[in-house]
Amino acid sequence: MAALRATASHLGEGGRLICTLHNPVHRVATEDGRLRLLAEAAIAGGERLLLWGAGAFDPETRTVSGKQIYEIYDQGGAMRSRMLLDVRFSLLERADCERVARAAGLVVEALYGDDSRGAFDGAKSPFMIFELVREHREPPSRH
Repeated sequence: MAALRATASHLGEGGRLICTLHNPVHRVATEDGRLRLLAEAAIAGGERLLLWGAGAFDPETRTVSGKQIYEIYDQGGAMRSRMLLDVRFSLLERADCERVARAAGLVVEALYGDDSRGAFDGAKSPFMIFELVREHREPPSRH
């Protein structure tokens, strides 16, 4: 809440914030403690970045705890570096995200389910990508 309020305070009227969160239904299904390749991307100089992750979901606290491994490979396929990161994050439901955004003075203008702006499908989309806009606020009347 504090982060959203601070961000909203720096946006001009009509300013936009893109907020990407995990879709809980999709993410919980992958948090079984097994190591998985989460993403692979080309980076500068023809190198490749691989992101691996393994975690467990606690339904009582709605948190995921685990590890992420970031590996960078050179053009020849040799590993150049590896970094291990402990992660812990909460999974928020769509309604909770929308409520928190409104409380921070932001309006949900659009909701996408993936990076290509595909429609959000609660049962299948990997992400909830919110396009948030700062609310228009009328100045106080002087009576």
